Amino acid sequence: MALDLTSFEKGINSLDEALTSYNQSAFPEGSKDRNLLRDAVIQRFEYTFELARKFLKRYMKMFGMEQPDMSTHKDFFRQAFEQGMIRDSAAWFEYLKKRNITSHTYDQEVAADVFKSIPAFLADAKLVLVRMKEKAVD
Repeated sequence: MALDLTSFEKGINSLDEALTSYNQSAFPEGSKDRNLLRDAVIQRFEYTFELARKFLKRYMKMFGMEQPDMSTHKDFFRQAFEQGMIRDSAAWFEYLKKRNITSHTYDQEVAADVFKSIPAFLADAKLVLVRMKEKAVD
């Protein structure tokens, strides 16, 4: 049985496209249009993070990896690190924190803070996808 990674890959590509659009935008920093683009990137980060978490869980279960103690998300990310699925559990703890912040509060400072972490998250999500694809072929 294979894990269909299509929706995870689409989420990553969508986030990548939004971030590229933001970075290539001619809108001035702080303008309404630039902020709207930033907000779109943040929204795509939110759902791509959720996809990453769900696919990591499915992947670890499907391939018989030691099941993480799901009492906390931190335990889950530690286990994903120990299984070699993510490069840095502390980074994923931070992504989780950023994701949770966007769910409860939203203002310009929060948006700017969350936005700063998105390029690193995107690189890490791409790495997870590559590792999943590599292990699926082994």
